[in-house]
Amino acid sequence: MLPAIHGGEAGWFKLKDLKMDSTSITGSAAVNFINNPKVYIDRRNGRITIDGRAGHYSGQCERSAPAEQGVKF
Repeated sequence: MLPAIHGGEAGWFKLKDLKMDSTSITGSAAVNFINNPKVYIDRRNGRITIDGRAGHYSGQCERSAPAEQGVKF
């Protein structure tokens, strides 16, 4: 799904236009200057969808504790 020329760091991309509420997280991934797929995460059931020029992806997120991933708040 990633083009030959893309940004990101170790497989992670910053989300632009990030919006969060009690039921969802939305934004667009900064893949490159042309491709900014829309990201939608349903916080109630963990469903994620990504729609962009390179295609469509849907899957299921898993809950994890931030400390397990080395994330600091």
